[in-house]
Amino acid sequence: MIEIIKGDLTNKQHTNDVVGLSLKNKFYTDQIWNMVLRKFTPQVIKRLRELGWSDARIEAERVKKMEKYDKYEWEFRLLMKDGKTIGFIFWDYPKKEGKGVCLEFLLVDPAHRENGYGKLLMDDFIVWADATRPDIKIQFDGNNMLRKFYTKYGFKEHPEKTKSNPFCPFLEWYRIK
Repeated sequence: MIEIIKGDLTNKQHTNDVVGLSLKNKFYTDQIWNMVLRKFTPQVIKRLRELGWSDARIEAERVKKMEKYDKYEWEFRLLMKDGKTIGFIFWDYPKKEGKGVCLEFLLVDPAHRENGYGKLLMDDFIVWADATRPDIKIQFDGNNMLRKFYTKYGFKEHPEKTKSNPFCPFLEWYRIK
């Protein structure tokens, strides 16, 4: 049985499932670990220590990084098959008033792809966005499979909104209605 459930960052099973899928698939591991577990990955901590950072400096940087996440509301859904998490979708939006939302992460375990499960997650997100925050932005690495997928939902580069950002190597697309 396939179902989509609303995720809860205070639920240990939900967070473990998301981080586990991220690690298994090498999918935005540092970003998801930071956001979901509210701490740096062991690899990041190791790199910082190799650079000579003290534990106090690492902790101060962690707190600073987590404060960025606190400026946003986070929503996510888990895709469940027979009680096991096989995918997820995350989005965020500023806590202040507005119409905008940013799709951050969409992952279906490769063993379960080609079954329309990504479409199920995306459709669920679009219904939520249309009802609450219809101005949708996505960021992605630009691979052709994702280009085709997002284009089907009306996303494309928006010349007036998309700016070149040297700190963010991802494409920013917007849903154009």
